[in-house]
Amino acid sequence: MLFAETPQHDGSPHIESNGNSFAYVITERGEEYERKTTTNEDDILYWLVRDLTREMASRFELVHRKPNVDSRRLLFQKHLELLGKIDDRWQTRLHAEYETILKKHPYRDTMDEQ
Repeated sequence: MLFAETPQHDGSPHIESNGNSFAYVITERGEEYERKTTTNEDDILYWLVRDLTREMASRFELVHRKPNVDSRRLLFQKHLELLGKIDDRWQTRLHAEYETILKKHPYRDTMDEQ
């Protein structure tokens, strides 16, 4: 899989490099939504593989969705599993990211709660 080096403006990431630094950039409809920069090659690889495996986990969750269960439960579980098959350190890193999200936005397993 090749990664774009210029904006596609469709919500997909592209990578910009300038000497020893990299930028992971997401644009959509001509607007920049996210930009992360790093000089660490592991970071840029993590971001790319994290998003690729998230897409895979999202497709899996959609096929296996259960009523009245927060869809993130299966999504996060599958995403962690897929990323862990590639790199244990990346799995740990993603787990910490999900814990931060869940502290602010806990699971909601019934659609009746509002």
